[in-house]
Amino acid sequence: MSASRPVTQVPASSVSRYDAETDVLGFGFGCAGAAAAFEAASAGAEVLVLERAGGPGGSSALSGGELYLGGGTPASRARTG
Repeated sequence: MSASRPVTQVPASSVSRYDAETDVLGFGFGCAGAAAAFEAASAGAEVLVLERAGGPGGSSALSGGELYLGGGTPASRARTG
């Protein structure tokens, strides 16, 4: 795995064209996106991750530390019977 490159945020209006080649393109750098990017890079893939937030973490960073692991809530279980 290669060393990380520094991240510099730029306004979308300043980008005149997009030109990138990569093995794996990830959308979002939250818990799942970060884990997928790490695993792909560990396997030797060239990885590019796009994140619309101002930094890493995605919606996971806004969750207050609560992660949904499935299983449903009482309300969702009542709907599905």
